[in-house]
Amino acid sequence: MNRTIRASIVFYSNPDQDPFLSDEPLSDEEALEYAKECFYDDIVSFMRENELMDIIDVEIVNND
Repeated sequence: MNRTIRASIVFYSNPDQDPFLSDEPLSDEEALEYAKECFYDDIVSFMRENELMDIIDVEIVNND
């Protein structure tokens, strides 16, 4: 059996509903950069609090 183990961290962001952003909608480029910065900040926080292992999702994907 050939299998692959996939480990990932997923971050969902909706900048249009973030109360700390300005009232003007972000461009696609700005929204992507915002999500990237939030993801980075979360990873740093989880590392600092020694909780990173708690947010890693791992699964075995069978390659039949």
